[in-house]
Amino acid sequence: MASKLVSLISFFVFGVESSILSYLETSSNFNLTLSCIYTSNGTYLEDLDESGAILTFFAIPDDIIARRSQKGQKICQTSSQSNEFLAYLCSPTDGAYPYIGKKFSTLSGFSAVYYGIPITKDVPKDTYFPVQYINGANVTEIVEVDKTHKVYVLDSIIEPPKGTMWDILGIHEGFSKLFALINESLSLELKSLLSDPS
Repeated sequence: MASKLVSLISFFVFGVESSILSYLETSSNFNLTLSCIYTSNGTYLEDLDESGAILTFFAIPDDIIARRSQKGQKICQTSSQSNEFLAYLCSPTDGAYPYIGKKFSTLSGFSAVYYGIPITKDVPKDTYFPVQYINGANVTEIVEVDKTHKVYVLDSIIEPPKGTMWDILGIHEGFSKLFALINESLSLELKSLLSDPS
């Protein structure tokens, strides 16, 4: 309650939210995301609050998450599901300006990629907006929480790549050297073992 009060005072006095977390708390559109944050056993609370390390957060509105749940694909039922879901939404990378194809590193280890023409003083809102995407999701709004923290509101859920261990090694930036080494020098037997989905 106290953090909501501080957020509201900050918003009305300074015109900005005090943190990504307070923005999500004062908005009525991200209750399911907040539920995931609280279900994660506090893993993300500190980084999303005040001057946390997460500079960019990809926010999914409640109606999008609710549609996924109606199809039987529940997310954030356990703390490990919440952590997996949120890790791909949290980035220590600042805004995309002005790069088309810029990668946002995420806490999951996989990158989310920005495509589009960001709105700047040289590119007015009415000219190109909304030609902005994170992976395949449309960016419907970019909220500047403060000078360094931003919330990208998306129109669909983004998730890290899934597949066999071989698929993940090939995609994950942290394993690029290992993947190249296995690919070039090790046996087909090891590759087939890593490609086995079981």
